[in-house]
Amino acid sequence: MYLFGTRNEAADGETYLARVERSQLLSPTAYRYFAGLDGKSEPIWSAASERMQAIFIDRNAAQPGCAGRCLMTSTLEEAVYDAPLERYIGVAQGDYLAQTSFYEAPHPWGPWTTITYNNIDAATGSGGWGNLGTAAGGSLGVHAINAWTSDNGQTLWMVFSSDGTAPPGALFPPPGSKLDAFHLLRVDLQLVRSR
Repeated sequence: MYLFGTRNEAADGETYLARVERSQLLSPTAYRYFAGLDGKSEPIWSAASERMQAIFIDRNAAQPGCAGRCLMTSTLEEAVYDAPLERYIGVAQGDYLAQTSFYEAPHPWGPWTTITYNNIDAATGSGGWGNLGTAAGGSLGVHAINAWTSDNGQTLWMVFSSDGTAPPGALFPPPGSKLDAFHLLRVDLQLVRSR
């Protein structure tokens, strides 16, 4: 089992990776932490948490706005394996629902490339994922439901919730909708073949 997380002493926007056998979840000494890649680009796993290296970094600086200091960074919160595409699909979240971005990688440790990056305009509080802005409130999570992925891996279903309301101009759900509920969103991926 792989687990994403942050470190208290790390800079905002850094995501770390640990792994453990499912049968050992309650045994702290069983955890191994991603400590970089070796000379053959294979992952190094260490029992020493102080050797952890970030697998994902968002270095956007905090800005004034959002009725105070507006954090503009996101961390990877979770990933699902899209077996037909042989890719991990990661969801990164900031403080606001509109700060939800999506990434893909061949391995849980990366390298992560952007599917779609979404952030708010700190000065106006508008924009971001679904044009939800700060009015949509703090994110209570955006989750890909792997059991509902299409056979070709190109259609995913996501559930999301927050503590706000969809503003005028929101792409989903209808403006004025309370977001503290079960919301289901279909996501169709368009594949781009690399050269």
